[in-house]
Amino acid sequence: MHPPAPAEPGRLTAVRAANIFDGDRVRGPGTVFMRQGVITGVETANTAPPCDAAVHELGPGSFLLPGLIDAHSHLCWNAGPDAVAAVTADPQATLHANVRAAAARALRAGITTVRDLGDRDYAVVAVRDAAAPRRHELPELLAAGPPLTTPRGHCHFLGGGTAGAHALRRAVRERFDRGCHTVKVMASGGSVTPGSDPSLRQFTADELRAVAEQAHALGMNTAAHAHAPAAILDAARAGFATVEHVSFMTGDRFRPRAAVIDALVSAGTFASLTAGDVCADRAAAPPLAAKMLQCLATVLPPLRAAGARIVLGSDAGIGPTKPHDALVEGVRDAVRLGVDGAAALRMVTGEAAEACGVQGRKGRLAPGADADLLVLGADPVLDMAALTEVRGVYRLGHPVHGHDAAPL
Repeated sequence: MHPPAPAEPGRLTAVRAANIFDGDRVRGPGTVFMRQGVITGVETANTAPPCDAAVHELGPGSFLLPGLIDAHSHLCWNAGPDAVAAVTADPQATLHANVRAAAARALRAGITTVRDLGDRDYAVVAVRDAAAPRRHELPELLAAGPPLTTPRGHCHFLGGGTAGAHALRRAVRERFDRGCHTVKVMASGGSVTPGSDPSLRQFTADELRAVAEQAHALGMNTAAHAHAPAAILDAARAGFATVEHVSFMTGDRFRPRAAVIDALVSAGTFASLTAGDVCADRAAAPPLAAKMLQCLATVLPPLRAAGARIVLGSDAGIGPTKPHDALVEGVRDAVRLGVDGAAALRMVTGEAAEACGVQGRKGRLAPGADADLLVLGADPVLDMAALTEVRGVYRLGHPVHGHDAAPL
């Protein structure tokens, strides 16, 4: 069905569901009230809404939760078989078109906030700013711009090659001045760059500390790509909000280390794990996808056992198994690996909001939060396949994707 018509500007809207998940727990039947794109209240009692409210009745079996947050995506990457060559050579107009198409696909899947951790030429910033007058038509875009890397280091083709603490501080300031929300640094090598070794550090501990200190002084969110155990440890000690991948790559194997996990826990650093590969036959998954599935299965259990803070990011865009709605499959992967449904949802809602520096605005059904809502036809805590059955998406209170609700 078509989405319900948006309420008149300034009018109170009430969205009523058979079950709601507030970003922390399932609360049973409830109503979310919103006005001018912001949640004004959440009621779990069966009370009648004010007579002047526009009511969207979602119906039996409906499940309402905060819009999902993808903590790690690449919107200007085209998810093609040679995404690196494309993102390196594509003209700016193509990059911008990629961002718009990828963001729209994410939004249709209920991903209402995307932290982009590596574009070229600040493409995500440009698209975000151009869409400002109608920003509800795209997810919230948390841009990092070109990631900081060493000259000829991992993803150097995005334009972020930098050497030395002083130059790194300047580069952080440049990203702040360009309107970036996050600073991303490649603390180790990576898999998609020829000649790069994921098991080795790229920056010294002092250089990572310089990046984190400068970013924090400017109020920016921070993310460190780190496969190597030494790079994970350095990033945690430097004070990064999230460490990406956390694969404990040693040679060609994933070897979690208790001392490094303890450092993550002590620092309160989020482990932002890569999850979500869309494969018709997982037994015949492409090599990189199979490796990432193996990585998640290896590192998730010891991180959870130690009490590490965990969020999920899709790494969408880097190849054919990584479309820009792959996060949904990542949540299902976490459940397949033993994470209970509510905890898995927290990894892409309430916890993800804190990791990405947007707590209070995103990831919760609570007064003052943005009215970014996802409507499902069944309870994903009982069966995470429900995440694939999107009935509606609200972005800043606007119903932006197909909906069963109808105003009363």
